[in-house]
Amino acid sequence: MISPIIWIATTAGPVEIVSITREDPGIRSVLCVQDSFEELPISSLYDSFVKRPTGIIEKITGHPSYRTDLSAPITQGSSWQLGITIAHLFHSKELTKKSKHEELAIFCTGSVTASGEVVAVNRIQEKWNSFNKLLAGNDARS
Repeated sequence: MISPIIWIATTAGPVEIVSITREDPGIRSVLCVQDSFEELPISSLYDSFVKRPTGIIEKITGHPSYRTDLSAPITQGSSWQLGITIAHLFHSKELTKKSKHEELAIFCTGSVTASGEVVAVNRIQEKWNSFNKLLAGNDARS
């Protein structure tokens, strides 16, 4: 199976999920800017999203702690949850960064409930417009 590139639609522009690394179960999960020591402000929300009893990622993958690297910061909101969930589903199938298919992409935004229901978020058109700029090569993040 080939892993697509997964983009999270944010109001600041698209953010790619660059990598997911399993961490020691005794530490908390973090979101970081790609290959840096910069922990993002929403890391505590991500940790709760991952770990039982509040989170769903551990329920899906069986593992309670991850470091996920993003191409750019996400500092607020919950629209990152759908992309993170999809990325963890691919990662749980033991797909690595090396197997990403450069021509396949998932562009998504949405919240996910504790029961796994996807919930719509606001400002979809604005987020879609920013992705179109990325595709056209007119985005500073590309």
